[in-house]
Amino acid sequence: MNETISHIGVVDKVFQNQIHVSIVSQTACSACHAKGACGVDSESQKLIRVACSEAQSYSVGQKVQVLISEQTALLAVMYAYILPCIVVCLALVASTYFVGEILAVLISFTLLALYFIVLSKYKSVLHKKISFHLAHIA
Repeated sequence: MNETISHIGVVDKVFQNQIHVSIVSQTACSACHAKGACGVDSESQKLIRVACSEAQSYSVGQKVQVLISEQTALLAVMYAYILPCIVVCLALVASTYFVGEILAVLISFTLLALYFIVLSKYKSVLHKKISFHLAHIA
């Protein structure tokens, strides 16, 4: 399970030890023949910050390949989606047993907000665990 996920991006900004890369995230709509008439096309531009010791070897506007290991991507999905879902579900089930439904929902959302506040406090630790890499495109 050492596969790598890659996207083509364009260097947006170059700093001393960091590069900002813009990538265009596309859904399956891009391959659909009816996308012009549908109106559901969900193409969005994302900005990715990549720590890079060789930042000066990249220039603004240059096309690059943004890489992340599949294992690291799954870890990011776990922190961003799976754990918050578990927190909300467990809090909702547990608090419904003791209090009414409305209060249980408020407790669940409060715990969800606390989860993301704690996650943001440990942002520097997460940046070390979840990191992107760049490769030049020939």
